[in-house]
Amino acid sequence: MKRLSVILFMSTLILASCGDDDDDDDPASGSVSLNINGLEDLGSNFAYEGWIIVDASPVSTGVFSVSSTGALSQTSFDLDADQLAAATAFVLSIEPVPDSDPSPAATKLLRGEFSGNTANVTTEIVGDFSDASGVFFLRTPTDESSR
Repeated sequence: MKRLSVILFMSTLILASCGDDDDDDDPASGSVSLNINGLEDLGSNFAYEGWIIVDASPVSTGVFSVSSTGALSQTSFDLDADQLAAATAFVLSIEPVPDSDPSPAATKLLRGEFSGNTANVTTEIVGDFSDASGVFFLRTPTDESSR
């Protein structure tokens, strides 16, 4: 059983499990089950897509959306068990809808390396902004003098 632990808004967990089909004619299948909290509704122009990294190449685990209440449109995705067993990392990306490119988009939200059957997945893929700072000002139309 592969497990992904996600640290996203304090309480997110992704579980992936491998299972074998009893039918010898079909390749063994596995499934990835997601239980994620804290993702936002991306609207109709974008969707989330999970990826496992197998032999340094991305393999899609599936596409899902999130409702305005935070509910995932789909939580279980079927995969080839051999690919799932060989996965070294998990990545969550934001993809355009429709998406004609089979590769992951540049916008990666989460990533984690597998260690055995567990991967801790965090948002550190985009960098550490803990020391970032900035300056801004807020103006309104009434801040300007009338002419």
